[in-house]
Amino acid sequence: MVGCRDLKNQLFEHLNSQFTEPRKQYDNLVKDPKLIDSELQKGADKARDEAAPFLAKIKKSLGIYAFS
Repeated sequence: MVGCRDLKNQLFEHLNSQFTEPRKQYDNLVKDPKLIDSELQKGADKARDEAAPFLAKIKKSLGIYAFS
């Protein structure tokens, strides 16, 4: 018969093994802050590029124009 402690240990071992690779990836990212900044900048640029036409359409609909 398997007790609660044994089940908890088995569950921990299983979950711990599932997080081995993500933990390595996290450790590598933490060691290189410039990589994190670069990836965040790429994401911001992509979001800005995708949102700009939509926001322009909304501003036009609302009658909000930039003075430039």
